[in-house]
Amino acid sequence: MYLYFTRKAHSIHSHKHKNRQYIHDVARWTCCNRLQLNAQKTEFIWCAPARRRHYIHYGDVQVGYDSVHPVHSARDLGVYADGAMTMRTHINHVLSSCCSALRQIRSIMPSLPSHTLNTLVTALVHSRLDYCNVVFAGLPVCDIQRLQSVLNTAVRPVAGSSRREHATSLSRDHHWLPVKQRIEYKQCMVHRCLCTILPCGPDHGVCCCNC
Repeated sequence: MYLYFTRKAHSIHSHKHKNRQYIHDVARWTCCNRLQLNAQKTEFIWCAPARRRHYIHYGDVQVGYDSVHPVHSARDLGVYADGAMTMRTHINHVLSSCCSALRQIRSIMPSLPSHTLNTLVTALVHSRLDYCNVVFAGLPVCDIQRLQSVLNTAVRPVAGSSRREHATSLSRDHHWLPVKQRIEYKQCMVHRCLCTILPCGPDHGVCCCNC
């Protein structure tokens, strides 16, 4: 459940009562449809720029008969969103999982053929870097560079090179796009999917209408 408010900073406190009413309406709807709004699995997060976060009231939010305390980051479909929308919490989780996968791959690397090693790195590292990577669009260069460092670390065992060899040329030789280009490519694919109309009927020819 998502509630979006675009109001001036001085009017944030006036929405506390409206929040309770909206959540109460959702809880009543779920009850009428034989569903349940589980407060123990409910997370509430305030998203605002750093310069306006001092206006926010961080008190508990009433969900049914329970109170839910706002959190600093919340997970949705595997993506961690933080209150300042810097995505650094999600980046930390991605880096942690990628580094863990690389350590496991290194432990069995001597007994792996090259094509199997490449498949493992693609499945365990690339998939994590590419999953929902559109959320990284527009982030500062320093955050993108942290993700790129994992890709640079992953290409060296695949290429069988030392740490001193430049990772950019190795990635180019293996046709690995840099992280920034991966994000831009995903944006283009998403834009193309959203702006393309395909007919549903089997008797129709395939026709596209681009925005």
